Amino acid sequence: MTARVRRFDRGEIHRLAAMYGVVAALHIVGFGLFAYYNARYHGLTDSQGRLLYAGAAGLAYTLGMRHAFDADHISAIDDTTRYLLQKGKRPLGLGLAFSLGHSSVVFGLSVGIAFAAQAANRFQAGFAEIGGVIGTLVSGVFLYAIAALNLAVLRGIVRTWREAKAGRHEPEELEQ
Repeated sequence: MTARVRRFDRGEIHRLAAMYGVVAALHIVGFGLFAYYNARYHGLTDSQGRLLYAGAAGLAYTLGMRHAFDADHISAIDDTTRYLLQKGKRPLGLGLAFSLGHSSVVFGLSVGIAFAAQAANRFQAGFAEIGGVIGTLVSGVFLYAIAALNLAVLRGIVRTWREAKAGRHEPEELEQ
């Protein structure tokens, strides 16, 4: 059996070119925003001329690329592709749509975490003193609980030692 390969028609070629253009534009915007904000708020280089945060940005980009090939992402795209093919549709751009949706959720969560961190930082000063007292109390109670357990073990050891000294235990019993 030979499978007949259906080539892209003229409209699909234009859609593919547009998708590649969107991906390229997103990369340019992303790297441009990194360079702009890094230069504006941190200075693009340190005193020796080394790029600041470039390693962190490269690592984040690389880990994001690796994350794109996680099994759950591939299977979601594959299942949807198979479903659309069964329905007689061409799943052109499905992966791009998935990645744009996924990255939008991740971006939104990142912004939410940033706002939550700022809010927590504002409240931190008011709760620092109370938190210090609570932390000390919790640590103290925990240490007293450990001391009580150690005291109970010590009492058992002293009782066994006295009984052994009085001859009420065989040496084999003490080994257990």
